[in-house]
Amino acid sequence: MNGLPAGTYELRVRALYRNGGGVSNDGRKKYEDAEDKEQYPDANAVLFAKSGDNEWRSTVKSIYSLYATENSFTQCGTAWETDELDGSKYVTAIHYMNGTIDESEQKEGVTYSGHDEGSYPLDSRIATGEIDEEELEELVYYYPASMQGFYAACKKDANAYANSLTSLRKAMLRLVSASLLLLVVTG
Repeated sequence: MNGLPAGTYELRVRALYRNGGGVSNDGRKKYEDAEDKEQYPDANAVLFAKSGDNEWRSTVKSIYSLYATENSFTQCGTAWETDELDGSKYVTAIHYMNGTIDESEQKEGVTYSGHDEGSYPLDSRIATGEIDEEELEELVYYYPASMQGFYAACKKDANAYANSLTSLRKAMLRLVSASLLLLVVTG
């Protein structure tokens, strides 16, 4: 982007990152124990903007910051075909959580694939080993494991995954370039 007038600009993107493929209770604890959630030891995905010699960075939200206490979805379409007469799309395959769709509800011509809670493409399930003092049950958290989970969580709270970078210089900001760098370093 070139030629913007002086002012304050915000680069905003919906994103999250996770290290090395999945979530774990150890990863959750490491994140929760970090004093600075934005710069905890595994924070390695960065939102980046540059203007002239000035650079601004902000850590992209960790998947561990976005836990939920229930699944973000229990079923989703995974394949569609187009009706040749009217051009509408219809689902031909559905992934669902076992126990959420009775066999009598399944439509003919649709392939159904059942999955256990916590398995892909459903949200990852982390049993913390800690007890909720009000419910007297083990605390369980859910984290998006697929784009469908990410989409469902964004629908529930559009700002949950909002990452932003705002320039602190109101005068003389001429945004020459802005780019998003998502880097995942494993192991």
